[in-house]
Amino acid sequence: MAVSSEYVKSKIDTVREQIGRDVTFYTSKSHICTDCVASGYYDPASNTSFNFVCPICIGTGWTNSVDATVVKARIHWAGDERIQMTPGGKYYIGDCQLTVDPEYHGLAQEAMKDSGKVLVDGRDMRITAINPMGAPTVNRIRLVCKGRGLQSEP
Repeated sequence: MAVSSEYVKSKIDTVREQIGRDVTFYTSKSHICTDCVASGYYDPASNTSFNFVCPICIGTGWTNSVDATVVKARIHWAGDERIQMTPGGKYYIGDCQLTVDPEYHGLAQEAMKDSGKVLVDGRDMRITAINPMGAPTVNRIRLVCKGRGLQSEP
């Protein structure tokens, strides 16, 4: 008798809801400066500004904002397991691993960029690897994270 992949995914999601904790993904987004467009100092159609230095976008016509998204994840702090031994030697695998639903793959990729970060148990982390998990279909993704050296307020 074959096991249904939907059944396995539902069990994994149930366990994540039971033992998982909230982590926050921070991603940087660029937006057109609405003050410049409304005042006529920036034309988004031609991507030109009109010799005016806006205090918000500094004359570029674009502003940056940071979006925060809270996701339920299973968190595994590495401890003694952070060094992986292989026949080729030892290598460092990160400070913690997060297991999340595959629907957050795009969000994880955005947070993996230079400007993104993940807040895990009050610690700023950066994603170093995204590993799809599950067989025969991907039913979770594992994110390997490394500390950024900063402690954030919870």
